Amino acid sequence: FPVVIKADGLALGKGVTIAADAAMAQSTIDEMMNQRRFGDAGRRIVIEEFLRGTECSLHALVDGTNYLLLDSARDHKRALDGDQGPNTGGMGAFSPANNWNSKLQSQFEAEIMQPFLRGLLQQRVEFRGLLYPGLIITTDGAR
Repeated sequence: FPVVIKADGLALGKGVTIAADAAMAQSTIDEMMNQRRFGDAGRRIVIEEFLRGTECSLHALVDGTNYLLLDSARDHKRALDGDQGPNTGGMGAFSPANNWNSKLQSQFEAEIMQPFLRGLLQQRVEFRGLLYPGLIITTDGAR
């Protein structure tokens, strides 16, 4: 612990909880899946490793094969000052993100974006549109 628990559907930016312990994790899972806190969006959940670092959001225009990476942004999602309180649909953002640099961008493209696009092509999934990767900048780079 902690672990990240996410509603697997669209929850208006509010479907993520960072559970500090097993009791909070169980309570969150119950709220999402049994009490239907997010309706059908919480019918399935995703449990992820908690990554320590700062958030950074990107946008990439994709034409099915190629992509154009737009500038970085830093979202402020928490309801209270000091990155405290529950996530909201978004309290604001600024761009470019102060934690993003050319080294991280090269790593992101080589380790995340290019393998993602290759995977789509290998599985014959055609995607044209805007991707919105949300990253955590850790001591090991972008994740």
